[in-house]
Amino acid sequence: MIAVKDGSASFPDSVDAAIIGAGIAGSGLAKALADRGRKVLLIDRKTFPPAQGMRGNFCRRSRSACSPSSASQRRSGRSVRPRSGRRESMPSAARLCACRCPVQAGGLSRHALDATLHREAELAGAAIATGAAVAAMRRDADGYALDLAQGGRSRIVRARAVIGAWGGNGRVPDITGRQRTSKPALSPYLGVKMHFAGMEAAEEVELYFF
Repeated sequence: MIAVKDGSASFPDSVDAAIIGAGIAGSGLAKALADRGRKVLLIDRKTFPPAQGMRGNFCRRSRSACSPSSASQRRSGRSVRPRSGRRESMPSAARLCACRCPVQAGGLSRHALDATLHREAELAGAAIATGAAVAAMRRDADGYALDLAQGGRSRIVRARAVIGAWGGNGRVPDITGRQRTSKPALSPYLGVKMHFAGMEAAEEVELYFF
């Protein structure tokens, strides 16, 4: 048995599915599988909440996507700040494009979202191990064996299926006995995102492309 993220519980060393990456995709999938009676282990090398604050846009389609997940929106609703009727402008060297926002949008704290998704996955029966890294994995008779390092200890977890939900910045675990055929291509682009506090939001939002 291996301790879960807070050390207050334990989970079996053998599961139906091990999901690597406890973000939005991984947490949502863990809940969906657990709802169907599968024994699920959700793994992430990071601890939650992350050190840096994160907030993202919550568009109209995102709101509708929350309904089928059965996750309680009230638990993270305090972080949602609707915006409607504002004017969006996109200045460029050639021309200025402007339009009025036709629908509501908002900002959602990633801290609140992660906490809600993890709680819903646990309530469905999934186990979560954060601060745990998959050093390597190998095929065995019943699926896969994962070398899991957590809190200075190493454990082996066996899973019938392994699902990678680590996003664009993750690294594929080494599979014993297999040669990696390709490496992920490096992107030439850089994204910069800034958060400001103590400022009154204006009625017009400007988007700059450079």
